[in-house]
Amino acid sequence: MRIAHRLPRAVTGIASDLVPSKFTALALLALVAASAAGCVFGPGQLKRGHVAYNRAVKSASDEEILLNIVRMRYADTIDFVATTSISSQLVMSVSAGVSGGKSLDSNGTGVIGSGEMGYSTRPTFTFTPQRGREFARQLIEPVDVDVLAYLIASDWDVRMLFRLLVRSLNGVDNELGLPSPEFADLTERLAEMQAGNHVFTGFVHTATPVSDPIATARVSGTDLVEAAKSGFEFRSTKGGGAYVLTTQQAQPVLAFDEDSPHSEHVRRLLRLTPGKPYYSLVSGTRVDDEPGELDVLSVRTGSLLRAIIYLSQGVQVPPEDVEKGHTTATWPPGTQGLTIQDIFDVRVAKREPDAQLTVYHRGHWFYIDDADIATRYTFFHIAELSRLGLARAEGQGAPVLTLPVGG
Repeated sequence: MRIAHRLPRAVTGIASDLVPSKFTALALLALVAASAAGCVFGPGQLKRGHVAYNRAVKSASDEEILLNIVRMRYADTIDFVATTSISSQLVMSVSAGVSGGKSLDSNGTGVIGSGEMGYSTRPTFTFTPQRGREFARQLIEPVDVDVLAYLIASDWDVRMLFRLLVRSLNGVDNELGLPSPEFADLTERLAEMQAGNHVFTGFVHTATPVSDPIATARVSGTDLVEAAKSGFEFRSTKGGGAYVLTTQQAQPVLAFDEDSPHSEHVRRLLRLTPGKPYYSLVSGTRVDDEPGELDVLSVRTGSLLRAIIYLSQGVQVPPEDVEKGHTTATWPPGTQGLTIQDIFDVRVAKREPDAQLTVYHRGHWFYIDDADIATRYTFFHIAELSRLGLARAEGQGAPVLTLPVGG
């Protein structure tokens, strides 16, 4: 930006007063420059920079997740890098000058001032490769049932959560490559019940024993008071004569609305005892061989890594890569192959397609079609789950790489 100002004789005086006039011009230029700087820096720059970096970080994170899904389809190793900090330094430069001489259109002496102002940004990004025990735990350990219940209670799609994170529910299986037809039917019905507000998840407080029975004579009034202060409670056993120290725990539960046309079918499919107001969600193993009806929902959850493997089955691959042995026609190798294009379909092209989300791997472009709302919806879930599960742990001893941009 260039600023020029001509001062008349009434202001500047005669030629012998030229030196003070220079200072006058410089002062005015400084005022103008300061006024212009207010438009460049401050709230306006903060808004533009914040939104721009937000978009860049989100785009990079999404591409990383899609790339890892594609890598898994090829049995390549995956990796995650977290952007842990962004700092941007704003640098402003201002220059000014004056010149004087005889004016051609008046009898006075004029002074002309000029100035230039510019600014630049110097961003620095800090990347942290995700390593260590805490990261591995978040990636490969099964998702806690409480977390699953919280997500459903927060109106996350129960169909999508069960497809991605649940391996079995009361013996109805969702194994990789060997999907149970009953499981697909179950998730579809639960999704319709959720849309109609006929299925609910929540938490009930239950008294959980944390001690063996203690003889009544050994428990004093002081013990009862101190236990209550610490959030515990002594409860009498059924037969009397003893106390058990208990604590209140939030138990995740699932409840059905009897008005739903799917309720009875879902109960029969999950072998649940009818007439109960809700069913506790508990971590458990297979219940195929257990006879009769069940009072709880035994949930076997999967890990975030398993969800990525699951979605990699929806990645299309070029036939030549199969012929060259770079990957297999079915995935995972040795299975019957699972078609999940109904919820996730990553397409492949030789040239870069016109799509919002694309990644390049092994000589081809893999992308999500902008018009494929089902795939975009599924990717939204896995992306948010990754961001929730891949949060950097405090004190993680991973190497830190800091890259100054533009230098």
